[in-house]
Amino acid sequence: MSFEKIIVIDFETTGVSSDKRAVEIAWFELNRKLEIVDEQSSLINPQIPIPRAATAVHRITDQMVHDQPTLDEFMIEINQNPFIDEEVCVVAHNLSFDLPLFRKYCGGVTELCTLKLARAVFPNLHNHKLGTISESFGFINESAHRARSDAMQVVHLLELVESAHGIGIDGMIARTGKGRPSPSHNVRRATSVKPQTASEDKLCSSCFLLVNRGLRACPLDDSSCPLFA
Repeated sequence: MSFEKIIVIDFETTGVSSDKRAVEIAWFELNRKLEIVDEQSSLINPQIPIPRAATAVHRITDQMVHDQPTLDEFMIEINQNPFIDEEVCVVAHNLSFDLPLFRKYCGGVTELCTLKLARAVFPNLHNHKLGTISESFGFINESAHRARSDAMQVVHLLELVESAHGIGIDGMIARTGKGRPSPSHNVRRATSVKPQTASEDKLCSSCFLLVNRGLRACPLDDSSCPLFA
């Protein structure tokens, strides 16, 4: 595939709604050997109060982010928008939650959702929450529900899939059913409205995964919605 960089990302946010804002970001840049070549992380000022329910999950408070950069300031001014002219493979656990916050900073995106990857490669796990995966395989987890630690768990998962199953990054993408990358400016327009499909699927209001239109909530038995991940 044509991407030039692999970027493992994680955000902590103000909630799980479609208008959520980042309160923390972390990313690891990997090469195709899955070696870490760079990393960045920061608390982010969302410019709105952080709801108590969100703070209860990640323990990030308004006081902690008061003097921190906004997401645009962190990406564009502090880090000089490093991916804006790049084709990148963006990786996250439940990528549909994190990618809308990150896509506009990338020239083009190939998607790899490790929640979908874990379901495909480890179907016998009791559930596929990131915490469960980390515990099952003995990953070091410094602080669950904090961006750098959660992103590091995803890096460990990629390394495990490659070493234990001999699946490279292109094979992992194929396992999740994703195809060619798409330019970010085209997708940004699409993400501003609710997707229209002719199928019987709709987006879960909690985790934004596709579920049957006749259901009121995500039916997943592994509680994959990000608030409970």
